[in-house]
Amino acid sequence: MSDELKEKIQFYGTWVALTALPALATLWMALAPVYGISGTTVTQVAATLTAVDAFIGTLLGVNQQKITEAYLAAAKNELAASLKTADTDAKADADKTADDAKAAK
Repeated sequence: MSDELKEKIQFYGTWVALTALPALATLWMALAPVYGISGTTVTQVAATLTAVDAFIGTLLGVNQQKITEAYLAAAKNELAASLKTADTDAKADADKTADDAKAAK
């Protein structure tokens, strides 16, 4: 699965978990009695929507944690490589300066 697809799933899944399902449960609770649907059915459907929402939210949270850890690990490795390169370059510059100073004498 490509990173782009994973990002889209995370984005839309988050929208579903944080916006769509809570809004749907609220809409159901508000409109079901208006149309004569009994209290028990209203509660059961709302509870089901809320449970599905919590489940999806939990899965997305675990996935986001893994993504964050992977990005942090990659950034740490990249920073370490940059620092190593910078250190090597600084030593090479110092050696060249020392050699130039000896040559000038």
